[in-house]
Amino acid sequence: MQRKMIAGLGGMVLLAGVSSAQTGPASGEQQAAAGAQTYAGRCAACHGAKLTGGGGPALAGEAYWSHWNGRPARVLYDEIISTMPMDDPGSLKPAEAIALVVFFQKANGGDVPTAAIADPAGLDAIKIAKPSAGPAK
Repeated sequence: MQRKMIAGLGGMVLLAGVSSAQTGPASGEQQAAAGAQTYAGRCAACHGAKLTGGGGPALAGEAYWSHWNGRPARVLYDEIISTMPMDDPGSLKPAEAIALVVFFQKANGGDVPTAAIADPAGLDAIKIAKPSAGPAK
């Protein structure tokens, strides 16, 4: 009986490992890449291929930083998940919206988390931060 239980637990661990590997990116860089793909397919038509705006506001450069710098990343996520895309608000999956937040940070030269953010609550402790110019030369 113990052998069956151990075998059963081993199978559950194996299945859990397979399942988690298929749920999404493991690193922040991979998550940013997934966000870039989502952006190209769902956002670029309004916000521009290079995030410079068009039908929607620019999501790069000073336009991005003046609105989002210093704010919790969760605020940007909440805006995306509830209002975007404009022609189908609320249709993005949470993982897509999280990936977009990470992509916007990377596209604007900000830091990307080492590990992927698994759920929206993980964004609560992250502040969107404009990179510093570094030491003067």
